[in-house]
Amino acid sequence: MPWMALLIIVLTLLCGTPAAAAHAGLDAARAEYDEGNFQVALRQLAEVEQDPRLTRPELVQLHWWRAANLLALKRTSEADLAFDAVIALEPLHEPSVLDASPVMQAAYARRQAQWRTQHGVTLGTPSLEGGVFKVAIQDHPAEAASATVYARAPGEVSFHPFPLGVQAGLASGVLADEALWVRALDQGALEVVVEASSVAGAVVARMGTTTAPVKVAVDRAAGNQAVTRAREAGAPQKPVKRGLVARIPWLAAAGAVGGGGAAAGVLGLAALLVSALSYGGMWLHPRTVGADAAPGYQVLVSSWVGGGVASGVLALLGVALLAGGGLILLLAAFLA
Repeated sequence: MPWMALLIIVLTLLCGTPAAAAHAGLDAARAEYDEGNFQVALRQLAEVEQDPRLTRPELVQLHWWRAANLLALKRTSEADLAFDAVIALEPLHEPSVLDASPVMQAAYARRQAQWRTQHGVTLGTPSLEGGVFKVAIQDHPAEAASATVYARAPGEVSFHPFPLGVQAGLASGVLADEALWVRALDQGALEVVVEASSVAGAVVARMGTTTAPVKVAVDRAAGNQAVTRAREAGAPQKPVKRGLVARIPWLAAAGAVGGGGAAAGVLGLAALLVSALSYGGMWLHPRTVGADAAPGYQVLVSSWVGGGVASGVLALLGVALLAGGGLILLLAAFLA
């Protein structure tokens, strides 16, 4: 029927066309490849390669289509180098059947198998020990510089990423999400996807997928430990207080300054006492009737005035030194 044919054409246009590459130059090279203009496509790819804004996925596509054109021209050794460039950027790259003929898929699979023999990484069975998530990195552990676990409770849609430390062939870390562990405890399991990456950031190993994640059993004891670990990891860190030994120099300085202040205060009291006695003596000492006072009276006046001034100065000095000693004690409490 005519309407059926029209419907098939519309559906083909809407759904049957593979997604185009993001870079216009890659689109043009792909079009030249489809037309059988392999040399033209290679020149186009060489021009695109000069663009410093190319992303990693675009570079993967560039080297992939270079390999496709080289294979079409029977330049197998050069195609292998292009495949190697793809694998270096994305070791786990799996081409779409729309982008690769069976011959090309077979050639790529051979290069990828060779890479796995020389550099491939595999991940062991994940485990939960003492509230810490662990997974062994096997075969070529030096190729893995970092790891990430994407986790969710069974029945959930989204995964939550958690970085793992990598050391001596073991990726491990605390999954610092207390609520996630509570949900996993209720379900008795945790669903994970684990990835190990190279220094350059390329994923070199993957365990599980978003549609088929790996299930890690979570029993009551292990789950409670994980909850505790997550709570501790999420809690704000308290400042570490040092011991008495670290405060000894501060305490010694405070003692010296405070002691000086106390001594100044004692001397100030002594001067004040002398001034008070001199003032009393001024009234008791006999005075001459004339303009000039007796010599003894002048001595008492001088003692009264000098003692008063000295007591005031020493009192201020004592207060300042005592305040300085207190400030040093405060610094010792907060800084040492």
